[in-house]
Amino acid sequence: NDTGTIIVATTDAAATETAGNTGAFTVRLGLAPSANVTVTIGASSQCGFAPTPLTFTPANFATTQTVTVTPVDDAIVEGAHTCSPAAITAAGGGYTGVTGTPPTINITDNDTSTVSIANTTNGTEVGPADGTMTVTLTNQASTATTVSYTLGAGTATSGSDFTALPLTVVVPANTSTATITIPVLQDTIVEGAETVIVNLTAATSNALITAAGNATNTIADNDTATLTLDSPVVTEGGIATYAVTLTAATASGFTIDYT
Repeated sequence: NDTGTIIVATTDAAATETAGNTGAFTVRLGLAPSANVTVTIGASSQCGFAPTPLTFTPANFATTQTVTVTPVDDAIVEGAHTCSPAAITAAGGGYTGVTGTPPTINITDNDTSTVSIANTTNGTEVGPADGTMTVTLTNQASTATTVSYTLGAGTATSGSDFTALPLTVVVPANTSTATITIPVLQDTIVEGAETVIVNLTAATSNALITAAGNATNTIADNDTATLTLDSPVVTEGGIATYAVTLTAATASGFTIDYT
């Protein structure tokens, strides 16, 4: 009335995604079976296992068989992670339904990624319509990537020409891109086209991801102004003083030529 066991022992718990660096564990049976036993190693999305299934006989049940663990060499930035068989199960020889404890293999990632930025849509005061920039990962990451940035010396002013930006953007897990939106503010000042410069500084959530580059978004102005000149009445021998008036304010001073 003895119950058989599947005995699993890890012999190499460290592997890398780089080809040739594998992990390993052994499997044997604790008691002699009544007939041949098939032990199946369940699949994993992170690793492959070979050989599987394993066959044990009443003669070799106590002899360990080695299973090689080969990490999946993907293009996803995961950092250090682990893999285990989904299950280790037996069938036949009085072992049907008996399970073993899946081992855990530590995997070193061999993937890195770089974040870049590009201007997508220029903003405009007409509407107004927001400007957008796109940040892009060269390789996707298994977790969300937080990218930090600063504003360069553009001519547009935060808080008056556009709503203040959060200075971080998140690229969701298992995706490549995220959008930085520049909300344009409408005003009545004649200022011409102005620029917003974004400089990437770091991917703060993952040491395997670096950020570099900058992009410039140009906000179009929709304001104009007209100069008017009054017609003073002056007596003979007096001085005529003309008042020059703008219908709208300008962002900078200027010189008026007249004849």
